[in-house]
Amino acid sequence: MKKLHYFIVLLFIANISFAQETEKLPEFPWAEIVEMNSDQFTPIRKWVTDINIGVKGLYTDADILVIKKTVKKLDSLTETISIKFTNKELPNLIIHFSDTPIHSEDNFNSTIHARLDTQYDGYVKGKIYVYKIDKTEIEIQKTLEARIAKTIVNASFTHPLKKERRHSIFNPMGEYSNGDIPLNEKDMTIIKTVYAKNFDEKSIIAEKQFDVVLKNLRNDKISDRDRTIWWVKNPISVIILPAIILLLVFIFLVNKINQALVLKIRKDWLRFGVLAFISLIFVSILIILCSSTYDFLTLPQKYYSKFIRKDTIISTIIFSTALFPFLFLFRFIEIKIQKTTISIFTKTMLIFLSTGFLPFVSFMLLMYFTVETLNNRNYEFAATVFVYMMVFASVRALISYFIFKEKN
Repeated sequence: MKKLHYFIVLLFIANISFAQETEKLPEFPWAEIVEMNSDQFTPIRKWVTDINIGVKGLYTDADILVIKKTVKKLDSLTETISIKFTNKELPNLIIHFSDTPIHSEDNFNSTIHARLDTQYDGYVKGKIYVYKIDKTEIEIQKTLEARIAKTIVNASFTHPLKKERRHSIFNPMGEYSNGDIPLNEKDMTIIKTVYAKNFDEKSIIAEKQFDVVLKNLRNDKISDRDRTIWWVKNPISVIILPAIILLLVFIFLVNKINQALVLKIRKDWLRFGVLAFISLIFVSILIILCSSTYDFLTLPQKYYSKFIRKDTIISTIIFSTALFPFLFLFRFIEIKIQKTTISIFTKTMLIFLSTGFLPFVSFMLLMYFTVETLNNRNYEFAATVFVYMMVFASVRALISYFIFKEKN
C-alpha cells in the first residue's frame, strides 16, 4: 500500500513538472514581449522599487490632475510595486516641467528627455523632462500619460522598416505614433504582464515558445539591413580584402599586357593609350563591384532588385571616359618633369602635385558643372576623395623619389 502511495505521489510530481514544461502562453502579449526583450543592448527594463512621483518647475493644476489619473491607472497594473503621487515624501521619479531645453553635458546639441538610474538590474530613481515649447497646454497634457507609462516599462518594438506596428507607446521614439496617444488596452496588458510576480519565469518559457518571432526578426533585420548587424555597420571591412586581392590581380594582368605591348607597339604614346584604356576597364570593373557590394550590404532589399544596377554602370563609364584624356595630360607632365635637370626633391614635389592636386581640381570642376545643387553630402564625398588622392599621391611621390635617386 505504501508503495502505491509513493507511486501516486511521484506520478503527481511528474505531472506537475510536465505541465510546467508544456505550459502554453497566449500569443498576446508574449510574442510582443519576446520581440521587445530580444535586443541584448536595450532589453525590457522596469522599476525594482516603489515609485513616488513628484513634480518640479512650471506645472499647472491641470498637469497635476492628469498625472494623478495616470498614476492611479498604472498603480492598478503593477503587482510587484506601488506607484503614487506625493508632495510630502521624497520622490524618486520627478517630472520636471521647463520652458527651456536641458542639454546633455557631453553633447550640448543633445536635449535630455529622461534620466533613469539603475540598480539591481532595474530602475530606482529618475527624471522626466517635459518641455513647454511650441505646444499648447492641452497638447502637453496629452503626452504625459504615454511619457510616464513608457518610463514605467522602458522598452521598444524592434520595428523592421517593412512592417508598421500598431499604435503603441512602445513604438521607437520618432516612429509612427507613440508621443501623444492614450494608453490603450494592449499596452496596459503588457505593463501588467511585465510587473506580474512570475514574469521572469514565464519570459524563459516565452522565448522557447515564440522562437519563431526571433527568427523572423533576424530575417527582417537582414532584409532591412539593420545597423545592429556588424556587416551592415562596417561594410568596408567586408569589401577591403577582396578588393585588394582583385586589385593585385588586375595589376599583375596589366603588367603582363604591358610586357606584350612593348614588343608589338613601338610608339610610346599609342602603347600608353592602349594600356591606359585596358587599365580603366579593370578599374571600372573594380569600382562597379565594390560599389554594388557596398549597396548590397547597406541598402534594404526593397530599394534594389539587382546586384549590379544600371545607374552604377552608367556613372562608372562616364567617370572613366572623362578620366581617359586626363591620363594623357598627367603622362605628359610626368615626362616633362623627368626630363628636367632640377633637383630630386623638386621633381618629387611636382610628381606629388600632378598626381594629387591636379586630379582633385579636375574632379571638383567636373562635380561643379555636373551637380545642380551642392550639399553637405557632396562636400563630404569631395573631402573623402581628397584624402584618398593625397594618400595615393604621397605613396607615388615616395616611390618616384627613390627611383630618381637610383637613376642619379
